[in-house]
Amino acid sequence: MSVLIQLPSTIRGVVFDAVGTIIRPEPQLAVVYQECGRSFGVELPQAEILARFLAEFRREDERDRAELDWNDSDAREAARWRAIVAAVFGDRLAPPLLDEAFARLWMHYSRPESWRVYDDVAPLWERLRHRGLRIGIGSNYDSRLLSVVAGLEPLARHEGLFISSLVGTRKPGEAFYRHIATEWSMAPAELAFLGDDWENDVAAPRAAGWHAWHLNRHGEKIATSPFTAENINSFAELA
Repeated sequence: MSVLIQLPSTIRGVVFDAVGTIIRPEPQLAVVYQECGRSFGVELPQAEILARFLAEFRREDERDRAELDWNDSDAREAARWRAIVAAVFGDRLAPPLLDEAFARLWMHYSRPESWRVYDDVAPLWERLRHRGLRIGIGSNYDSRLLSVVAGLEPLARHEGLFISSLVGTRKPGEAFYRHIATEWSMAPAELAFLGDDWENDVAAPRAAGWHAWHLNRHGEKIATSPFTAENINSFAELA
């Protein structure tokens, strides 16, 4: 039986990561990219699509770290996703069709119906609201997340949507967490971050003085984590 983790009574605000934490693509990303490719006459196995996608995603993250010092904008996010689509299809599609494929995928992920809220999110949000805590969302995304969240319950009833492209910096840049604390007029020790990415959602907010818990939905071992006792596999484990 899982041991329930009790949030400290000093916490006044809780911020959730978005993708992989409270929402997931529906259908899965590789399925969407495969169907998009087929519409242009490109046939790629889902495993290859996912491998290409993840490799380019990591390269773009490294560029954000090494070249941009985590600075972000809607233009940067569009360039990131254009590069990812090019990495998946670029050797199969000429530029005009590649641009069309990118535009189609960009619009797809701006729609609420392309996403699903995890089943354990709504019960936790209700418990936090009952306790009188402020609830927000903090994500490395772009302004498309505004329309996504607006169409999904209970996410539409957030009290703060902090998007990296609008904040001007990406997680794990410390400025991202300072921005939230300033917007909510709270001390870091009064805030908690919950997310599925160890660096972005646990190590970085902890370094900024926040409380943080790692949502490990798939039970993966995090070798760099000194807080393994505070990993959770489901939001049901938060008392």
